[in-house]
Amino acid sequence: MGGLLGMNELHRTFHPNPRRHHTEDIIPKMLALASVMPDETVFYLGSGDGRMVMAAARDFHARVMGAEVRMCLVRDGAGR
Repeated sequence: MGGLLGMNELHRTFHPNPRRHHTEDIIPKMLALASVMPDETVFYLGSGDGRMVMAAARDFHARVMGAEVRMCLVRDGAGR
């Protein structure tokens, strides 16, 4: 009988490169495509280093909530 995989192991199974980032030029296009409006709340699960949520708050004046379980990415975003 197989054991249960932890979240990190499960994530690596499906995403072998956890540091794959969106390029900076695509983020505003993605937010525009999502029709993010001022004062809306954007929830982003798996927000990585926070680039997307920071851009939504800064450029689209949205309220944001990002969630990330990989501490290495949270630390990367904390310095931004």
